[in-house]
Amino acid sequence: MANGHFAGFGCVIRNAHGMCMRGCLGSAVENTILRCELLDIWHELVLAWENGCRQVICETDSIEAFSLINNGHASPASDHFDLVSKIIDVLHRRWFVCVTLIQRSANNVANHLVKYAAHLQLSYREWSEPWTELLAQIRQDNALVPF
Repeated sequence: MANGHFAGFGCVIRNAHGMCMRGCLGSAVENTILRCELLDIWHELVLAWENGCRQVICETDSIEAFSLINNGHASPASDHFDLVSKIIDVLHRRWFVCVTLIQRSANNVANHLVKYAAHLQLSYREWSEPWTELLAQIRQDNALVPF
């Protein structure tokens, strides 16, 4: 759909010292912001698991996504039932995950990834080294957050 509106998602996996380990980003045509936030959370959790992280803090600035996940289910009639179910399945693995709600202003790196992915209409991509502009955002966030 060349004329469709793209919505993006993106995440960064950091170690306990705030250093970037991996990340992903992508976009999809005609998705809602909530669906992209759920896609982001699911990809973040899968990446963390695949990279051997077993104690994870997953941050979101979406109160809707946070509520759906903490309720532990979505209505089968919901547009988001599939993603919420996938997230709940991943959360039930043998690990510790704390999903937390943060302020949007504390989520600059993810916001940068979302805009970048949507603007370039990127399909799903993983990365292990942040590019220069993203690295600057990560450093700025690290200066604000004590690890």
